Amino acid sequence: MDTAYVPIGMIYLDTDYLIIDSIPNYMHPVDSFILEDAPKEVVNIAAVSNLRSSVCAKKIFFRIDKSLLFTNRTDKIEGVKIDFGNDEGVKYYPFEDRVIPVEYPIPGEKSITYTLITESGEELVSFSKIKIGATILVDISNQYVQTELPNGQYSGAYYSTYLGCDKVFDKPVIIVEGFDPDLRRDPKEKKLLEKYLDSGLYKSFFDSGFDIVTVVFENNADDI
Repeated sequence: MDTAYVPIGMIYLDTDYLIIDSIPNYMHPVDSFILEDAPKEVVNIAAVSNLRSSVCAKKIFFRIDKSLLFTNRTDKIEGVKIDFGNDEGVKYYPFEDRVIPVEYPIPGEKSITYTLITESGEELVSFSKIKIGATILVDISNQYVQTELPNGQYSGAYYSTYLGCDKVFDKPVIIVEGFDPDLRRDPKEKKLLEKYLDSGLYKSFFDSGFDIVTVVFENNADDI
């Protein structure tokens, strides 16, 4: 895959912080919940992170979306400074809906630094990572399996496994051949996957972190 989209999520909140030393004195004696009049102090929580940790692309479109900001503060976000870890340094972006193209020529894990800038001039720093990987890795190709049917006959199939950029087989999408009355498809060929490669449909799988398994039957002219 050549490109991928990565949304950026933000949290900017005022929240109640229970004073640790007071908890034993304000714990309900039976139900073990904290009483409402327990002493609290208001603290600010701020965090920014890319909402995908791995992609199968060299060019990434990071997306700032105001709807992905979770806040209850009156002090608004003015902008964000970002170092994408691509040797281009820190850049400032006003806080508005936007898409930021970033290229990573070399695969691997990249460190990203986000700095929220508030209207009052406060700067709040967060750190994140993203893993840039190869598009397709063929793990197992044209492996043959066979099973005995209730009628005593045997049925076989060839399967191939293609891993996403994280190189971990954890989210498989299984593509199974249907009936082939004329047995026109050679089970040893990769035509089934090529059908999806040509249509571009496979991109949505790998871009979402899925792996692909294709199954082609040895003899599926009459049944599967």
